[in-house]
Amino acid sequence: ASIYIGAAWVDGLAGLIVSAMIGQVGWQVGKSSLHDLTDKAIDQQLLASLHEIIKGVHDVKGFHRLRGRSMGPYITIDVHIEVEPRLSVSAAHRIAERVREAIMDHDDRFVEVLVHVDPEDVVDTPLELIQDQKDKFNIPQKKIEDDVRQAIAERYPEILKISHLTVH
Repeated sequence: ASIYIGAAWVDGLAGLIVSAMIGQVGWQVGKSSLHDLTDKAIDQQLLASLHEIIKGVHDVKGFHRLRGRSMGPYITIDVHIEVEPRLSVSAAHRIAERVREAIMDHDDRFVEVLVHVDPEDVVDTPLELIQDQKDKFNIPQKKIEDDVRQAIAERYPEILKISHLTVH
């Protein structure tokens, strides 16, 4: 059409402008889709609100490694809580479940909350010390129980039978 008015270059310019507009829209849609398909760290303000929630759960002595990832509209949370080291596994699990439920109730975007349980006194133990003493930590439970039963029998011969033994 521009050839009729003697300005053939206008068609080329219009084509470039339309191409730039299509490219810009394509870039915006692609960038948005890429963010939805890949995970990224969550907002620090949301993470800070989780600090208060976890601190408010009874029997949680501390926590660390609190991380959140968003994948599209969904968020996953991962945290290590510290509990009394002499708790039974089931008691520690109940505390972890209370933490998980408190976090899940905080925001509908949370789809998965993974709570790891660590005994409070092991958290501050230097990794080198744990590795140096790993043989002490790898004794089978049955051997420990047998050693305790034998020590009790030797020290207290009047005890004839131990019906139940819990070793922490």
